[in-house]
Amino acid sequence: MALLSPALRRGCAATLSAAAITLGVFTGACTKEVPASRFELGKPAFKLNPESVVELSVSQNDPATGTRWSARFEKSSGHWRITSGPEGVSLTDRLADSGFILHLLDTLKTLRVSSRIETSGSDLRSRLGLAPPTWWLRWRESSSSVSDEISLGSHPDPFRVNAESTGEFVTVEGAALKMLEHIRDFRTLRHHKLMTWTLDDADRIEIRWSDSKGSRQLQAERISAEWAVPGGARLSDPAQIQIERLSMLEIAQFEEAGFDRPWVTVIWKNRHNEELRIEIDSLLRARSSGRPGAIFRLPEEARATLLPRHFGIRTRQ
Repeated sequence: MALLSPALRRGCAATLSAAAITLGVFTGACTKEVPASRFELGKPAFKLNPESVVELSVSQNDPATGTRWSARFEKSSGHWRITSGPEGVSLTDRLADSGFILHLLDTLKTLRVSSRIETSGSDLRSRLGLAPPTWWLRWRESSSSVSDEISLGSHPDPFRVNAESTGEFVTVEGAALKMLEHIRDFRTLRHHKLMTWTLDDADRIEIRWSDSKGSRQLQAERISAEWAVPGGARLSDPAQIQIERLSMLEIAQFEEAGFDRPWVTVIWKNRHNEELRIEIDSLLRARSSGRPGAIFRLPEEARATLLPRHFGIRTRQ
């Protein structure tokens, strides 16, 4: 059982949090009017509505790996964006992984108080693995003007954290602990898909290739769940698969520099005739009209997805 000492408090700048194995949450308002005890055994450590959260701050300080960073995120029009990133990290592209962040917030609801522990001492935080903590998260819901915080610690013994107002210690368990293990570093929270639409958003696609062998192109429109030549025949099964793979292209490196002339241009259009243009050069550097000003690098394995022959387009000899 992983232990989490919930350090959850409203409105105050919270003490750091930590815990890949234990999670400590301490809570309390910045006023003296605070309940004597926040935690109930077997009950959730805190309540939140993940969909209504509009601000999130995350800090990681893992002595085992040397990973240390902090970042802030805000949600606008249903999408999460990075408002500040780790020191020294350029942020031309500020799009965050909205799905991952929502999942993370949702798993915080699973944390339940498994035990209450009484302890004290000037070295309390060190003994609880919170000096400094491995994780610290703060969030605010749209319906509130104050924030909640959670601190997470790691320690060879059971992990606990002090409830700020009452000196109460608890251990908790829940899916959030496993979710945090998936955050290797700040990049985990960035939007790794090159395309900012889903494939279901697109009704038409145009792909252009330009290289030393000339120019080629493919146009297709969605008919039901499949792609076909406009007014013509259905595309082959391999071409159907490649269009789906185009929509799933992953970013290997953010904040690249330089861009050659486009080797592949992909133009997606939706039913409102809105356009999303993606250009990729021969070095697999990419740019997107949905993420203006940013240049990315795709993994080398993406090259096979982009070859015209996989779409049924013959290369000129």
